[in-house]
Amino acid sequence: MNNKRHRLLSLFLTLSAGASFTSAQAQSLKDGALTSADALCGFTTIVKDRRGGASQVKAAIRQAFARANKANKDGRTGAYFANVGMLEFNYDDSTGDLLEHYRDWRDNKFGTAEGKTKAQWADERFADIFVVYARGGGSRGWGGGVNAGVTESQMQYHTTGHEIGHCYGCSHGAGHRMETADGPRFTFMASGGQSNSRIVDLFSNPFVKYQGKYTAGVEPSKYNALRISRDKFSKANRRTGLWSGGTISLKSNANYFATSGNGRTQMSASRDNIGGWERFTVGRSSNRWSFKGNNNRYISSEGGARSGINCNRARAGGWERFELSTSNGQVSLRGVGGWISSNNSRGGNRNIKMTADRSRIGGQERWYVHRP
Repeated sequence: MNNKRHRLLSLFLTLSAGASFTSAQAQSLKDGALTSADALCGFTTIVKDRRGGASQVKAAIRQAFARANKANKDGRTGAYFANVGMLEFNYDDSTGDLLEHYRDWRDNKFGTAEGKTKAQWADERFADIFVVYARGGGSRGWGGGVNAGVTESQMQYHTTGHEIGHCYGCSHGAGHRMETADGPRFTFMASGGQSNSRIVDLFSNPFVKYQGKYTAGVEPSKYNALRISRDKFSKANRRTGLWSGGTISLKSNANYFATSGNGRTQMSASRDNIGGWERFTVGRSSNRWSFKGNNNRYISSEGGARSGINCNRARAGGWERFELSTSNGQVSLRGVGGWISSNNSRGGNRNIKMTADRSRIGGQERWYVHRP
């Protein structure tokens, strides 16, 4: 990029309404931390029959999410869908349009053959985003509920990624037209009749090119990769971001990660970045959660009201199992003596210990879940 274009981008990106970033910050997205989310996809029995069976439907959904992940990777959003659960719903969508079916899905008006509603499945799977595949025309994506509806005929195209983009706040305004040697091409959020063959697997980014053409103009309103990057962390924690058996890190409200101290010292929320000591494997048993560090030892709340909590137990017993509470994309964990608190520790200061002694949940007892 030449200096003139760099200055132009900086001017537009900095001075445009609501923009508080610079082009240098925007370019740094390529080095941004990856934030993964869990998706729960429901498809109806009729969709299964029209596609030739459940395996064919699941293959189409996997293909759709592979395209969405490619668009996020190549568009430098830092977002990723790590776990995609798929369920067949015994629901009659032979008549009506997708919006009607989507509303039924959203409002839990139809369940599974096992009698569970979408909300119950979400509670079990801890899904961050929900996608329903049904018959009908059109497709929908809503950011507030982080829900999307995709018509059966569009399962294998870019539509899933497009609707997920809406869930993350992307607009149609970033359906940038690129005049290439193969004719015009458009990014994921294009809308208005472009053929699927002309959609490239990218969310618009003025620092990313396709066949030598930038995938967005200089206006922030046309920068959907940034919109996803800004919203990815809150969206990926909408339902706590915990998935039994997964690896997570815990970030305090002061934006520092909890460290196990390798089990040799009391835990603290003092790390700027995620290393081995800041990774924990999640386990679940009877609505209680356990967290095992990379030293193969569990976090324990024993002694939490006195010297701090440790990650040094070989087995998960009563002290090592925690009650989970969620609120606005954050989690709180209660041990035997109380809620785990960061005690407002700061980066590099490992002398301020995490304790499990708080009787109430405040800001210091709320944590973001990050899946590294």
